[in-house]
Amino acid sequence: MECTFYQFPLTYIYNKYLELGSFLSRLKYSTLIRIFKTGDRFNMCNFRPISLLISFSKIFEKIIYTKIYTHVALNKILANEKYGFRSSLSTDNASYTLIHEILPAMNNKHIVGGIFFVI
Repeated sequence: MECTFYQFPLTYIYNKYLELGSFLSRLKYSTLIRIFKTGDRFNMCNFRPISLLISFSKIFEKIIYTKIYTHVALNKILANEKYGFRSSLSTDNASYTLIHEILPAMNNKHIVGGIFFVI
């Protein structure tokens, strides 16, 4: 059963955006605010930028994220070692895996290499 505009207006609109593969430019606007971290308030590096999105856009972002994440999870596209942006995994999990797999390999005289990115 296809939903109609009168039954579920937001669902209808979101589905139309997904069907068309486009999103109105006007809905892409956000308000940028700065949150102070620490240090000198006159140094811009001590502020963290936060984008406040329109509620409609934020909901659409969640819908897209859920659809993509479900597809990636069902098709096992991400390796188990990928920890970013996954709700059940954290940097603690990454550290634990690193310590419990790399250190034993080094102790057993295996050659170990790695690439780490810090952003």
